[in-house]
Amino acid sequence: MHDRGEPKPIRPLVRPRSTVSGVTRALVRAWLSSKESELEATPRPANSADQRLPGPNPMDILVVGGGAAAGWGVSTHELGFTGALARRLRGATQRGVHVRTAIDVGVSIADAPDLVRASRGRFDELRVVVLGVTETFRMVEPAAWRDDIERVLDALEPSAEHPAVLVGIQPISSIPVYHGGLSHWLDRHAAALNRQTAAAAARPHVAFAPLPAPPRVSISRYRGPADYDFWATRVVDAAEGMLHAPRERTAPASYDPATEQRRAQELARLGIVDERANLAVDSLVRFTRAVFDMGGADLVLLGPDRAWSVSSVSLNGPDRPDHDRDRSFTSYAIESRGACIVPDAHEDPRFQTHDGVVGEPGIRFFAGYPVEGPTGERIGVLAMYDTVPREFDEASQELLHALARQVEQALRNRL
Repeated sequence: MHDRGEPKPIRPLVRPRSTVSGVTRALVRAWLSSKESELEATPRPANSADQRLPGPNPMDILVVGGGAAAGWGVSTHELGFTGALARRLRGATQRGVHVRTAIDVGVSIADAPDLVRASRGRFDELRVVVLGVTETFRMVEPAAWRDDIERVLDALEPSAEHPAVLVGIQPISSIPVYHGGLSHWLDRHAAALNRQTAAAAARPHVAFAPLPAPPRVSISRYRGPADYDFWATRVVDAAEGMLHAPRERTAPASYDPATEQRRAQELARLGIVDERANLAVDSLVRFTRAVFDMGGADLVLLGPDRAWSVSSVSLNGPDRPDHDRDRSFTSYAIESRGACIVPDAHEDPRFQTHDGVVGEPGIRFFAGYPVEGPTGERIGVLAMYDTVPREFDEASQELLHALARQVEQALRNRL
């Protein structure tokens, strides 16, 4: 026992022993540097990694990261990871697919949480993160990697509505540029990081998708379309149990202060609060009514307490007046997955007592597609209606979608 006046012995700080030596890291850095000239000759996509595939009830997918998602080895992302993922998801769900991306081959796991938070959307039905090649090359410690993966998962906020897939690190030796040499060390390190990722993915609504070495198609290229299709299949297989059929909205869009503020800022920026849109939008609205032979068509915007038309054409005469927000078709359509279709309002309990259904103009059929402002916030709906019940097939929904995108472009031209 020590006297009170005697200082207590100081215990040395014990840190976990590094699993990777400095010599190993130096050797790996030198070896990778020797491959840079070969890497510079690798084809890489020059277009946007975002993908849009037609189909009913399109699902929104977010892909964040680098590595395999960067699509190196092919000249267009349609042949790369995001294109293959969109096709595989459409095949698995029989729905349209919209893939939004935040992809850069240089993205590190330290950058990823902020990138995820900046990119995620309210309508994401799946969030996919592709990381780890950079950290494998740097020989990052598995314990540090695990801590960073947990932070990425916190940023993803996985839920039943927004499930997430963590994509594993591909074997470095499966890349022809890096085949042989020190790739066996890098493969072992990637496997160690993947074990940590798989353990972190034990959270609810999260899946881990390993990326095994694809069947060798051509040793002479970095990657080919068949490789990316092989990997996209693994991601879809991992996500399949978390994907749900779209649900019909049974209540109008809820009032969320943050959403309303962003929407109000977008409308103010476009300068169309209580103003007509512009001649281009008017022409598109008229074309929408004519091409579908409808009784009327509108571009309807949604505010905190009302919905109002900024462009309207009707066979019955003047523009439609403001609508109460909670009684508006727009309030249902603005948050729909793809087109919102009401074949017969008399048979739909959401609208049976709607003033526009029981009174003038006597709406029976309604179809609307959400319209986004320049920053991606949904601000309104390109809508059309008729006084008789109607059907609206998949091809018609795709055409309405295309017209909504043209309206968005016409609104951007106001800036």
